Amino acid sequence: KNISGIIKACELLKREIGTGFQLLVISDEPYGKWENKVKEMGLEDCISFAGPMQMKEIAKELSGSAAMLLFSHYETLSCVVAESWASGTPVISTPVGVAKSMDPAFGIQVDDNDSEGLKNAMRKIIDNETTFDPEKIRKKSEEYFPDKVMEMIDEIYTEVLNLQ
Repeated sequence: KNISGIIKACELLKREIGTGFQLLVISDEPYGKWENKVKEMGLEDCISFAGPMQMKEIAKELSGSAAMLLFSHYETLSCVVAESWASGTPVISTPVGVAKSMDPAFGIQVDDNDSEGLKNAMRKIIDNETTFDPEKIRKKSEEYFPDKVMEMIDEIYTEVLNLQ
C-alpha cells in the first residue's frame, strides 16, 4: 500500500525534525524487505514493523496513536479508515475509499504519490497544528457499522434493479 512512499515521507520528516516521531507499520504481509530498506536508510529509530495482529491488538495500537496513515493508490471501502475512526483516531489518507470525501474534522487528505504532502500532514499532527475531537470521529465511524453498510448496499441494489 505504497510503503515506499511512506518511507520516503519519513525520510523527509526526519531531515526536518530528527527522530521526534514514531511510525508503526502493521501488516499481515511479509515486511522483511521493507525493514531492510528502513535500516539501509537509517530510519529504524523512527519506523518499526509489527504484525500480523488480532483486531483487538490493532484497536489498542490505534487508540494510542496520534493518527492512522493510509497512503494507498486504490481502496474500495478502506475499512481501516472506518476502524481508525471507531477508536476516535484521525487519519492521514489519500483520497481512496471512505476517505475520498473526508471532512477535515476526521483527518488530513493528501494527494496520491505525494511524499512531500504526506510529510507535511505528518508534521501537522506532530506539531499539533490541527486538533481533532475523538468523540466526533467515533460518531462518524457509526456510518460504517455493518448494519449501516448493508443498508447502503441494499439501497444501491434496489436503485439498480429499479432502473432496469
